[in-house]
Parts: sequence; C-alpha cells; structure tokens
Amino acid sequence: MTVRLNLRTLFLDHSAALGGAELYLLDLAPAFAPPGEVLLLEEGPFYEKLRAAGIPADVIAAPEAVRRVAREAGPFRALRAVPGLLRLAWRVARKARASI
Repeated sequence: MTVRLNLRTLFLDHSAALGGAELYLLDLAPAFAPPGEVLLLEEGPFYEKLRAAGIPADVIAAPEAVRRVAREAGPFRALRAVPGLLRLAWRVARKARASI
C-alpha cells in the first residue's frame, strides 16, 4: 500500500553514491513526490536511480573547494571553502523557496 502525502518537501543529500541513507530515501521519496523532490550536491548513481524511479531530482554541484574539505582537513582548507559554501547555501535556499 502506498501512502501519498500532500506536502511539498525538498530532500537534500550531499552524496550521489548509493549508501544506506540514499537507499532509504529512495524508498521514502515516492510518498512525497510530486510535488516534493530530491536535491543532490553531485551527480552519480543515486541521481540515476531517482530519475529511473520517476522521482523528481535536481543537482546543484558543490564547488570543488567544498567537496575537498574532509574531517582531517586543516583549518586553512576549511576557511578556503567558506565562500563556496556560502554560495552553495544561497543556491539551496533559493531552490527551497522556489519549491514552496
């Protein structure tokens, strides 16, 4: 039995790889779509699975400086990513407002 919810929901996932969270979202998203959709920060296998399942999905590519930041990265690498992170946050917020 499929339950359809009448909510406009924007799911945000940083990865386009197929991990546990992404597989769960693949099961969850159809209950919200449409009008809900999934927004990814990179293109990859998860994006392809979403599209094949008929789930609205879009990609806003994260800047290279943001993608290179890792837990073990030093403070200078993190600081260099701040401008790109702010632009990315602005683009995600704009997409979220457009979804309302």
